[in-house]
Amino acid sequence: MSKVLDESTRREVFLSLVSLQDGGVAVITSREQVAASYQISVSLVQLIEREGLRKQWPPLNRDQRDALPDVLVGQADLATLRAAEKSE
Repeated sequence: MSKVLDESTRREVFLSLVSLQDGGVAVITSREQVAASYQISVSLVQLIEREGLRKQWPPLNRDQRDALPDVLVGQADLATLRAAEKSE
């Protein structure tokens, strides 16, 4: 059975993940560390990561997001984000 996390907790997971990566921890390692810390699967961490990117949760700013590889965000998600920015 998979663990259900409320949005507040998912935001904490995302912030932990970004903080580790900003501190120089490799992406895969950061996902594993956050998963262990919150006692959730790495797959769930990846889903939360994508959600945070898609919803532009802090601390992600436009420059950071534009620097992300399409494979991380997903080409469709990245195209959606960029289209939304143009309409602002």
